Amino acid sequence: MVHFKRCIELNPQDYKASFEIAQMFDQVDQPLALHFYEQGLKSMRLEIEKRHKFSAENLSEEEFYKNPNNLVPPELLNNIGVLRLEQS
Repeated sequence: MVHFKRCIELNPQDYKASFEIAQMFDQVDQPLALHFYEQGLKSMRLEIEKRHKFSAENLSEEEFYKNPNNLVPPELLNNIGVLRLEQS
């Protein structure tokens, strides 16, 4: 846990570390897990947008989104949705 938090301190855009921390807190501290999921989601979307702008000259939008690395995994969106529902 300490190492992942340190990764985020050094690189706040590290969405993979945010998702790992969120999964660790998923059953223990749901508000904190939701915070890290949303932080990771925001960073991931920014990264996807940056890659899309970079590769837009070379790839069509359809080709770009065929690459699974350029999509937000549905299981993450599901986890975020469940935590948001439980918080309300």
